[in-house]
Amino acid sequence: MKVSSVLRSAPKRRRIPEPYLLVNHSVIKLPPKDSKWCLQLLAFVDPLSEAAQKIAPLIEVLHKSTSVNATIMLNPIKKMTELPAKSFYQMVLEPELSFHPDHGLMLEGPAATFTSLPESPLLTLALQVPHAWFVEPIQSIYDLDNIHLAALEHGVLATFELEYILIEGHCSDGVTGQPTQGLQFVLGVQEQPDMFDTIVMANLGYFQLKANPGAWVMRLREGKSKEIYHVVSHEGTEPESVGDNLVVALSSFTGKFVVIHVAKRPGMEDVDLLANAEGDVEDDEADDDGYWDSLTG
Repeated sequence: MKVSSVLRSAPKRRRIPEPYLLVNHSVIKLPPKDSKWCLQLLAFVDPLSEAAQKIAPLIEVLHKSTSVNATIMLNPIKKMTELPAKSFYQMVLEPELSFHPDHGLMLEGPAATFTSLPESPLLTLALQVPHAWFVEPIQSIYDLDNIHLAALEHGVLATFELEYILIEGHCSDGVTGQPTQGLQFVLGVQEQPDMFDTIVMANLGYFQLKANPGAWVMRLREGKSKEIYHVVSHEGTEPESVGDNLVVALSSFTGKFVVIHVAKRPGMEDVDLLANAEGDVEDDEADDDGYWDSLTG
C-alpha cells in the first residue's frame, strides 16, 4: 500500500526503503491482525508537531478496522527554541458503531477528552469539521471561546450537534456570464417551499443554503427575483427538476454543490435587480424567516 500524506502535499516520487535506519528507540510497530495478508503502512512523524496529533488517530483506526502492519518512525527536530505545537488536538473517530449489549440501542457517540492542560493560558474549544457541516454547541455552561481553567473548580463539558449540511453553488447570467448579485433563492418542500433562503453574492455568484439529508425543491424567491429572472440550465440537480423548480437531493455528509444559469425574462432586459436594493433590505430585515435569520438559526 502506497501511503501519501493526508495532511500536507507530498512530492510525487516513489517510496524508497531505508533499511539502514536505527530503530531501537525511535520506532513504534503495530503488528497486523492477520499475518497471511496485510496492508503495509510506514509513517515518518515528528512527535511534537501538530500533524502528529492528527495522523496518530487515523493510523490507530486503520489498524483496528483492518489488517495493517504499521511502522511509525519518530523523526523529531533536533534543535528548537519552542514547542512547534501551539494547540491540543484530538480526532473524534471510531472504527465502527457501538451498541448496548442488552437493548441493542446505539451508544452515545465518541468523545474527545483532554487532560493535564495548562491552566493559566486562555483557551478556546473549537471543532474542525468538514466544510459543509454546520455544527453548534447545544450544551455548555461556559464560554467556549474564553476558557480559563485556573478559575474553574471543575472541567469544561460541551456537547456539539450537527444541525445542518450546506448546499452550495454558483449562479450566473447565462447570457452575460456575470454573477447575478442579489438574486434570491428559497429551499423547501412542496408543503413549505420557503424553509430556508439565500442571496447570491457578487463574488463568483456564490450562495449557500442550510439543509438536512433528503430531497429538496429550490426555487427563485417570489418577488423581483422571480419576476425578472428564470432558470435556463442547471448542474448537480436531479432529473425530476422542471422549469424553475430544481430538485436537489442531499444524500451525503460532504454536502451538495449546484451550478445555476439564469436569464432575464422577455421585457425585463433593462430592469436592474438591485435598483431598489435599499427597500429590499428593509423588507428582508422585517422578515423573521429572512436570510440572516437563517444563518444565525
